[in-house]
Amino acid sequence: MKLLIAEDEFLCRENLKNIDWESIGVSLCGVAENGQEAMELAKGLKPDIIISDIEMPKKTGLELANEVSNILPDIKVIILTA
Repeated sequence: MKLLIAEDEFLCRENLKNIDWESIGVSLCGVAENGQEAMELAKGLKPDIIISDIEMPKKTGLELANEVSNILPDIKVIILTA
């Protein structure tokens, strides 16, 4: 299972990156600092899951989730906020 993280806050992004995803069968395939970058990565990487902050520059997590559901409907999106 592949995971993409989208988070604009450095500390939150680093903490999410440092989770031992492999121990639960998840591989971290990409990290984005804003919603637009996350969408571009999702199109190329086709992750199974995206964990996204709700408020980010260029595209919010909600906008990202909406666009992903239209273009890549098999990807599950988890929205979080700090």
